[in-house]
Amino acid sequence: MKRKKQGLGRVTEWKRRIGARPLEATGGMTVERTSGILAAGADIISVVTDIALDVDSESRVTAWLDVTHCKERTT
Repeated sequence: MKRKKQGLGRVTEWKRRIGARPLEATGGMTVERTSGILAAGADIISVVTDIALDVDSESRVTAWLDVTHCKERTT
């Protein structure tokens, strides 16, 4: 089901409401939006389309690992 965009302000509001519970951001996530989403209060980012539709999915996964500082990788 398609939902209306919430925006960074709503992410901040939801985090304020739920406190220490983890907040997941999903839908429309891109590497370029990551810093804003995390700064707004998201603890987890779920991403599928940004990787699946990229012409070089492997490089896009690497970009996600870099931007989220996940340096440990399994092969």
